[in-house]
Amino acid sequence: MRAIVPLCGALALSALIVTGCSDDNVTGPILPRMPSNPSPANGDSIFMTSIYLKWDCSHPDGKVLSYDIYIDTISPPRIFRTHHWTDSLLVAELNRGSTYFWKIVAADENYNTTSGPTWQFAVGPQRDFPPDPPTSPSPVDGDTAVAIDENLHWACIDSGGEQLLFDVYFGIDSIPPLVATERYGSYYDPGPLLENTTYFWKIAAEDSAGHRSEGPIWHFTTGVVVNLPPTVPSNPSPVDGRIDFSPYYGELRWSCTDPENDLLTYGLFLGTSDPPPFEQNLTDNIYELPYDEDLELGVTYYWKIRATDAVGNVTQGPIWNFSTW
Repeated sequence: MRAIVPLCGALALSALIVTGCSDDNVTGPILPRMPSNPSPANGDSIFMTSIYLKWDCSHPDGKVLSYDIYIDTISPPRIFRTHHWTDSLLVAELNRGSTYFWKIVAADENYNTTSGPTWQFAVGPQRDFPPDPPTSPSPVDGDTAVAIDENLHWACIDSGGEQLLFDVYFGIDSIPPLVATERYGSYYDPGPLLENTTYFWKIAAEDSAGHRSEGPIWHFTTGVVVNLPPTVPSNPSPVDGRIDFSPYYGELRWSCTDPENDLLTYGLFLGTSDPPPFEQNLTDNIYELPYDEDLELGVTYYWKIRATDAVGNVTQGPIWNFSTW
C-alpha cells in the first residue's frame, strides 16, 4: 500500500524546501540619496517673483542623476518638469501672496528613484526698499596714474529686482557737480581728462518707485602722459651690405612706426662717407633716386634715417651701406 502524506504535511515540507533554498545575500538596487538642503529654505518667505530653486542630491555610486520637479500652489504639488539634469531651476511669474509647495524626485540611469519631502515657501508683497548703495568703483578709490581716457564703472543692485537709473556726479571739486542724470548703464564716459589731476565722483541710484541711494565720494588721480619717441628705423631696402645695387635707377625704403601713431617726418642722410651727410627731409618712408643724379659705378654709399614725431621726439637709425655695380 502507498502511504498518503497529509496535505498539511506536504505544505510544511514544501515550505522547508523553499526556505532551505533561499539566498540571504539578495538585495535591491542602490537608490539615489534623498534630495535635501532646499533653497528657498523650507517655510521661507521671498519677495521676488523669479527665483532659482536649488537642492542637494547625489548617488552613492556617483551615478549621474536626473530630476523630476514638482511645484504648485496645492499640496501635493503637480509635476512641473521632468528629466531635468541640474540641481537648480529658474521659476518665474510667481504670484505674490501665494504659498508654493515643491519636491524633487531623483532618478539614476535605470530610473531607480528617491523622492524628497515636500517643501514650501511663500511669496510676499512687493517690498519698497531703496537700492543698495553703489559699490565697486573703477577706477578704484584713491587710484593714481589713471589713463586720461578712462571710463567710470560701478556696481549697484536693487533687492526687489527693479530697473535702476543713475545720476553721475563728477569733477575736480571735492564735492563733485551733477554731470549726467537718469542713465541706465552702470558706466560713464567723462571724455578726455587732464593729466596729473585729481577727480572726485559719486553715483546716486534710483528705482522705479523713486527710492534713492547715494554712494560715497570716490577719487582718483590721472597720470602724466609720456609721448614716446618713434621706433628705430629698420628693414632697409636695399638690404644692408648689398653689392649689386643699380646706379641708374632705384629707391630707398625703410620701416618706422610711432607708439602713439603720431605723424612722422624723416631726415635722409646719404653719401660716400661714413657717417653720411644730410640729404633732405621726407614725409614718407620711401626715397626715389632722381634720374639726373645717378649714382657712380662701383662705389659704396652710406645712408641712414632720422625719424621725428609730432612733438619733436627723435630717433636715429643705424648707418646702412650698399655698393653699386
